[in-house]
Formats: sequence, structure tokens, C-alpha cells
Amino acid sequence: AHNDSYSYSFIYSILGSKTYILCNFISGFLLVYVFIYNSELHHLFSKPTLVFLGKVSFSVYLIHLPIISTFGIFLFQVSYAVGFGYVVSALSSSLFSIILIYIFGNYVHKYIDISSMKLIGNFERFLLKSKSKG
Repeated sequence: AHNDSYSYSFIYSILGSKTYILCNFISGFLLVYVFIYNSELHHLFSKPTLVFLGKVSFSVYLIHLPIISTFGIFLFQVSYAVGFGYVVSALSSSLFSIILIYIFGNYVHKYIDISSMKLIGNFERFLLKSKSKG
């Protein structure tokens, strides 16, 4: 495991019990910095498909488990019961689940996430306006 490595032990001896949290924070900051200031990586990750995946990622995160738990398992059981092998059933149910997750994720992003962000923005402007008047 990563927390048994020599480098982690060395960093742990300096930072103590907060090593894991601090290392995650620092590595996240460094990754964002590299992606912003490295033109090749910035160009690579600015492709429309990857930008779309980034936009819908939170919606996908919210809905993936219910879809896998219902549709994915159901499809696996049906395909395995009708005679497809384990590997074919697992791969096909995984593929169809991923496709369904991103289709629903796109709609959740489009009709719920964006709308709720606009609503929150309007509420924030209202609060700031009323605060500046008072």
C-alpha cells in the first residue's frame, strides 16, 4: 500500500497524522497547476469530449450507483440466465450501464444541475443586494 512506502513514511515523519490529507491537497493543487500551465496537457484536456465528461461528472457521480444497482445487475442476470457466459454478460451489462449513466447524467446536468446553479446564483445576488441596502 502507498502508506507503507519509504517516501510516505518520510513525509509522515515530518507532517504527522495529517499527512494523507495534506498530500491529497498538495497533489490536487499541483495537478491543476500542471494542467493549466502546460500547453500540451491543457490542449489535450480541452477536447470537447473531455470537457463534456468534466461538465457532467458530478451528475454522473450522483446517478451511477442507482443505475448500476438496478439496470446493471438486472441486465447481467438476464443475459447470464439466457446462456451468455459470465464475461460476455459482465462486459455487456457494464457497457450498457455506462452508456445509460452518461445519457441520464447529461439530462440531470442539463435540466437539474444547471438550473439549480442559476437558482443559487440568483439567490446569492438577492442576498448580497439586500445586505448592501441594510
